[in-house]
Amino acid sequence: MQLLNSKIQGETKEKVKGIHRNANQLRDLINQLLDLSKIESGKMKIELTHGDIINYTKELTENFRFLAEYKNQTLQFISDLEIWETNFDKEKWHKIVFNLLSNAIKFTPEKGVITIELSKRIKDEETLIFFKISDTGIGIEKEEQVNVFKRFYQTDASTTRIQNGTGLGLALVKELILLQKGSVTLDSEVDKGTSFLIIIPIQKVDDVEIISPKTKVISSLEMALITNKVQEVLDGNTVNGEKSDKLELLIIEDNYEMRNYIKSCIDDAIYNISEAENGAIGIQKAIKLIPDIIISDVMMPEKDGFEVTQILRQKLETSHIPIVLLTAKSSLESRLEGLEYGVDAYLVKPFSPKELMLIIKNLIENRLLIQRRFGHDLVNKQKEIEVPVVVPHNQKDDFVKAIKVYINENIEDYQLNGESIAKHFSISRMQLHRKLKALTNSSISVFIRNQRLKNAIELMDKTKMNISEIAYETGFSSPAHFSKTFKKEMGKTPSKYLEDKKQA
Repeated sequence: MQLLNSKIQGETKEKVKGIHRNANQLRDLINQLLDLSKIESGKMKIELTHGDIINYTKELTENFRFLAEYKNQTLQFISDLEIWETNFDKEKWHKIVFNLLSNAIKFTPEKGVITIELSKRIKDEETLIFFKISDTGIGIEKEEQVNVFKRFYQTDASTTRIQNGTGLGLALVKELILLQKGSVTLDSEVDKGTSFLIIIPIQKVDDVEIISPKTKVISSLEMALITNKVQEVLDGNTVNGEKSDKLELLIIEDNYEMRNYIKSCIDDAIYNISEAENGAIGIQKAIKLIPDIIISDVMMPEKDGFEVTQILRQKLETSHIPIVLLTAKSSLESRLEGLEYGVDAYLVKPFSPKELMLIIKNLIENRLLIQRRFGHDLVNKQKEIEVPVVVPHNQKDDFVKAIKVYINENIEDYQLNGESIAKHFSISRMQLHRKLKALTNSSISVFIRNQRLKNAIELMDKTKMNISEIAYETGFSSPAHFSKTFKKEMGKTPSKYLEDKKQA
């Protein structure tokens, strides 16, 4: 736009205009691809507004008046209503009208007629939007009509309506209509014209709380998140005074459109999404946020995806984070290089949103297994639950072991807490909390408490120390506090535990 508004003239200005037109076409194509991806992944919502659909459609039609007059075409809008206040999705309606109307003008010759009809119908006590757009254009061959709504479909016949298109506009129109539980039908005859009839039921606000027409099934990941949320509320666990019931996801990608595309694939009901526009910023944000998962491009300024992975793997606070690399390189050598740096998954562009979401889901669920491995089952075994699971990075084991060692070395200190442990490992309390939560699903306070209880049970099993001595030896502030905590976790008092042990 800056070049167009400058003083350049002649052939140079025409070239710039061509570049601008192509850029706009590319932008529109990207937006259509993003919309189709959102619909495919169940991410596109129906967002109703209450307004005058008659006048809104008139305004959309008027936007094409100049183009129609330029081609010496007649553009007419017909409705039996002057005003119709109703519920409809403005953004989706705009895209439907825009695509159909631009198609009609494009494929209608000079002196042709394009007619837009909008009316209100009632069938079986249901109110319907009837929208018909007709033209006197070149029409579509009978055998081609079944394919016009398919993505990327184009015919080789130069006389057909869908020549020179991308094959996305009509595919998007159909998907948007189906999303709103509507229908679209086509009637066309070569050299006589084409008409599209769209019927969309008026929806109540209460009927569109779901994201898509598909039935949503709660996955094991979502169920685990719900369970964790309830547990955190019961325990009162917070980070910097704030509770969170979502996983943190970091996207590191230098291309703005690609970042938006990736975001459109992610379920924001489950993930808080953060962004970084290059590798260096991505590393800083990863260290600050300690996200639950990272999606990174390979080719980026400052630091590429391999460097990002290598640096984060070497840092104690970020070594556990699952990393997914996205790249246009599909060679075996490139994939092996990523795996050598410690990448958890490697996805080649262009990728399927479903494939990306499955990879993320599997990595997170594998982390839940790791949490079980490092979790505690004091009631049954008084030791860590052994669950067969692949732990890709040794730092995961080392970090938890190092914390256990430090706690055991300072077990008598009843003031031992997250602040002192974080200071010892030269990380912030928030970083310690998020890493420990990711690996064990325990807060810092719960982890310390469980270690104290494990040590107490070991002393009760192997020594003749009395309850008061064991309480102070393992860092409880008083015997009463020890007994209360022990009973809550074990279902019996320390005295009863010792008594049962003698009788066994």
